Amino acid sequence: MSENGLHRIPVMRTALEQIQELHCSVPIYTTESGDCEHGDECEGIELESGMYCPDHKDGVTCGECAEIVQQHCVDDGLPSWPCETRKMADAGLEGAK
Repeated sequence: MSENGLHRIPVMRTALEQIQELHCSVPIYTTESGDCEHGDECEGIELESGMYCPDHKDGVTCGECAEIVQQHCVDDGLPSWPCETRKMADAGLEGAK
C-alpha cells in the first residue's frame, strides 16, 4: 500500500481540512456602528478597524487572503470568495470522498 502513496491519504486529508479552516469566508461590513439607521442603539460588531453595524454587509471575502493583502499593502481590493486556495482544497477533499 505504501508504494503508491495511499498511506499518505490521512495526512493529505488533514492538510486540506486545515487549509479550509484557514481560508474561510469572512463578512465585509460597510457601515460603522452608530452611522446606521439604528443610531446609538446599534449593537455593533467589533473588528480591528472599528465597530460595524451587522445589518450592513457587502458580501464576503477570504479572511486569510484579505489579511495577506493588507499585510503587503496591495490595493487591488479584497479577494473573492471562495479564493483559489480554498477552491483547490475543496476539490481535493471532494475527490477523496
